[in-house]
Amino acid sequence: ILQLRVLLEVGEREAALQLSTLLMSRLANDADVALLHAEALAENDKPADARQVLDAVLAGAGLAGGGPDATVAQRARRQLARIALAERPPRSAEAVQLLKDAARGGGPLSGELCIELFHVCIAVGKRTDAEEALDILSQVQDVGPLISGAILARSHAMWTHARKLGEQAREHVAGSPAESQLAGFLATLP
Repeated sequence: ILQLRVLLEVGEREAALQLSTLLMSRLANDADVALLHAEALAENDKPADARQVLDAVLAGAGLAGGGPDATVAQRARRQLARIALAERPPRSAEAVQLLKDAARGGGPLSGELCIELFHVCIAVGKRTDAEEALDILSQVQDVGPLISGAILARSHAMWTHARKLGEQAREHVAGSPAESQLAGFLATLP
């Protein structure tokens, strides 16, 4: 599995597909293998096959323990969204909905997914959805994404969201040197 991840990371698409196909034949019930196989399929211009694998993962088909856990479901929806965005023409509405569903999943990737959702929404001109991404982000407890969200909100003149996220982040770091830095950030907001 590590070798497959490396092959995907360095862009060895054909080798990754060969290895992922072999792994799927031996570990078909492993969600990580299925997700990596879907990625290899997508990288080899087989988006329909990748979607089929990801849909099966979301349905829990053949997974050990039944359905996917929150992180697996989030990763599958993220991949489906990326496939939708890569198509010509891009299916941006579908991608936005998939990312929203993934971000609302409450798993450990929620903050990161909210930031990705925000970027996609801004790129496709969906400001209201971008603001919704920041609303979802405000429910996350991880300080890193809260700070990133506050900075993004400020850069897009979403002052209310910038203040709310910045204040939440400041609460999480109370008593540390980061608290004064966040207070300085908040002071820059209108």
